[in-house]
Amino acid sequence: MLSENTIKKSIELAKEQSYFNKLNEEYKKIDGGKCAGCTNCCAESVHTYYVEFLNIYDYLMKNKDVYDILIPKIKKYYFEELYKNNKCPFLNEKGQCHIYEVRPLVCRLFGHYTEDEHEKNYMNVLETNKSIKKYLKEEYDLTVPEDVVNKKISYCSEFSTDSRLSKEDRLEIQENILNIDSKYFIMELIDEDYMNLGLVDWFMYKLYGTDIFNEKINRAKEICR
Repeated sequence: MLSENTIKKSIELAKEQSYFNKLNEEYKKIDGGKCAGCTNCCAESVHTYYVEFLNIYDYLMKNKDVYDILIPKIKKYYFEELYKNNKCPFLNEKGQCHIYEVRPLVCRLFGHYTEDEHEKNYMNVLETNKSIKKYLKEEYDLTVPEDVVNKKISYCSEFSTDSRLSKEDRLEIQENILNIDSKYFIMELIDEDYMNLGLVDWFMYKLYGTDIFNEKINRAKEICR
């Protein structure tokens, strides 16, 4: 389990070593641009680096009322993820992001991709989803619905920016944040079980440990019979 003690040590380290400051410096390289605020892009649990999760968790611990609102929504999203398409649980009823100030890199970069890059990314995601569907069927006899496998976030033509990041710029930012994460792996504060997690997963594994995945499978099987 991603224990409270581990998170506490990790946050202390982030503050001592200025990891949060370094993370924010990377974020500052990304122009927020202008969008229609439609939240069409807010439709999944986005990949989140460990240091980003720590930054978000630290923010929510300073805003406990928001944390208390989010946890039930996070749980619901997690358990329904394999059979139902839902909006991001971090949105409020008005479609506003509860954690906009500390939102992950993936959210900040949306809109900085060309339409061609966006479509290529989707095809990669689709192939991954198909592989996951096959694995879940073979290992757990779970049939994931096609609409979940084929879920697509459409390219946003409404987003505009005077400073669109190039692919090279985006990769550099990703590498710099990954480098911060590597410090935690070296210190064995996290291991390979916590690589490539979505934001919802981080919170669920913090609350219940990685074994909660088995309950997620069982609940999905009940629905997908």
